[in-house]
Amino acid sequence: MPRRTLVLLAGVGALSVLHARSRGRDDRHRARIAALDPDADHREIAHTLSAYEFPWDTETALSLALFRTFAVPTISRILLDSRAFTDDTRKRYDDTELLLAEVEEHGYDGDRGREALRRINRMHAAYPIRPIDLTYVLSTFVAEPRYWIERYGWREVTEAEHAAGWRYWRELAARMGVPGMPEDLDTFLAWNREFERAEFRYDPANHEVADATMTMYLSEIYGVPAPLLPAARQAALALLEPELVAALGYDEPPAWVRTAVHGALRARAHLLRWLVPPRTRPYRITEVSRPTYPFGYRIADLGTFPDADEAAKAGSRDGVLPSDMPAAVGFPT
Repeated sequence: MPRRTLVLLAGVGALSVLHARSRGRDDRHRARIAALDPDADHREIAHTLSAYEFPWDTETALSLALFRTFAVPTISRILLDSRAFTDDTRKRYDDTELLLAEVEEHGYDGDRGREALRRINRMHAAYPIRPIDLTYVLSTFVAEPRYWIERYGWREVTEAEHAAGWRYWRELAARMGVPGMPEDLDTFLAWNREFERAEFRYDPANHEVADATMTMYLSEIYGVPAPLLPAARQAALALLEPELVAALGYDEPPAWVRTAVHGALRARAHLLRWLVPPRTRPYRITEVSRPTYPFGYRIADLGTFPDADEAAKAGSRDGVLPSDMPAAVGFPT
């Protein structure tokens, strides 16, 4: 490479560093978080991370977390029987995202947050869900954003931020009546991986639910044209471990695709770190335009509505407040 080109690239790099440093890319939101208490202010910290610091990363990680749940046959069979993720995939995806976002944006003790939790709990109560599967689904919401940001985030998450996020999910679990929550995050993360080793296995229901969701996600969320869907599917599968790919009934993507996808996401992290200014306005999932709800939505209309008699027999599953929840002594079976 000519010396003049090298000098030019070095100059651009130096200016980029100075430009990024002058904006305080690291400090604007992190300094505010550092002034908060991870215990008392955990919801504000969790919201700042997802709405300002890592909005795309968090949303993408939670979307991929869905595919982990599809690899558990006791979960995928219920989803397939309900037809929600196969017959009306986009609506089911939007409903899941919106219900979780209502709680995160408005707080689990706010009016909209409580209404969203009631809708989630009553919907879950109508199906024969194993308690341990509920615990696992929530564990993916805890684990996957953490692992994604460790690998592809533009900065590291501090221990205080991890602690605040863990407190947020424990509080949410209590209000959802999710059993078996441990006291510490490391125990929960270890259990998450042990559960997957024991429960991930191929079932036709896994593939049917996963493929309908992936096709919708690539074509409707990311707007991939139909001729490019096979290539885009390979790139998406490169984000999943080989054992998860197999449990979902897909062929393993080529090694070079995994390398290329990983490199592209690491390059994105560096661009965000050095060239993209910090967000000044929060990213709110509830404000994203959706063809499913072109004129807005009511929380009461989100989710599935199984047979009324079946739902009545199952109960309301309103959850319990943390003060009423007995200390976890193990995980449900």
